[in-house]
Amino acid sequence: MIITWGLHIPVIKMGVQMVEPISLNLVRFIGTGLLFLPFAGRISLSDLIKLIPVSLFFVSGNLICAYIALDYVSSNSFIILVQSAQPFTLVLAWFLFKERFGIYTTTGIIIALSGLIVVFGAPDILSAPFGAFMVLAAAFFWSAGSLAMKRTGHIKPAAFLSYSYLMSIPIALIATYMLEDHQVQSFIDADPLTIGFVLVYQIGLMGIMTFVWSDLMARYPAQYITPFLMLQPIVAIIGSYFMLGEELTREIIMGGIIVLFGIGIINFRRLTLFKKSEKTASAE
Repeated sequence: MIITWGLHIPVIKMGVQMVEPISLNLVRFIGTGLLFLPFAGRISLSDLIKLIPVSLFFVSGNLICAYIALDYVSSNSFIILVQSAQPFTLVLAWFLFKERFGIYTTTGIIIALSGLIVVFGAPDILSAPFGAFMVLAAAFFWSAGSLAMKRTGHIKPAAFLSYSYLMSIPIALIATYMLEDHQVQSFIDADPLTIGFVLVYQIGLMGIMTFVWSDLMARYPAQYITPFLMLQPIVAIIGSYFMLGEELTREIIMGGIIVLFGIGIINFRRLTLFKKSEKTASAE
């Protein structure tokens, strides 16, 4: 699953190099929504309403901003900057839900965000600050959408995927109409094998990985599973080198080490606290 998610970044980069980013999102939203609709079953009106913020933030805001960002910055810069999603989630949870965290987590957040400052010195980001802004926007929307998912855990994955993506279609349709041109022609001019691979990867494989992630989260405590996400940047960087020929810059290497070190502190602290609570519960 981590390999699939990591390679997804250079795969998106391949797609936006050929076609308009928002129109590529539109096709992905339509394809994913329709592919999993036959397995979705019925869904109550209250659950459908709960999926609206997920569709707005996690699907529309996150993916559209991410695709636009990858039209400006390298995959390597993107994968490091987007790691800001985890600190953003903690800060949003503190602001919206008054969730508390201690000195270790605070230190991890500060270190991770400090690493982003180093990454901002990368040549592609200096030449395209708008792309960096869109990466951070994607991370923010991912965080907001993740918090919205706290109310949707009982919805089965097929319904979650299908309805959240279908509800995102009007947003992508309006956005591509207002901001892009020659959408159909860009698909016609794209290499059919490459764009076909990109769409199959995004619609089919990424959808299946959502089921895998849901099953893992159901079987094991989140504190044991989420630290593996720290391997995703490594996979993405290796994939970017072999698939796109992207080279690592000094700023990406140094900034990435700092960011992952900060996130490592956060994950280690959460795992430690979870283990302590488990021991306390078993002792009682």
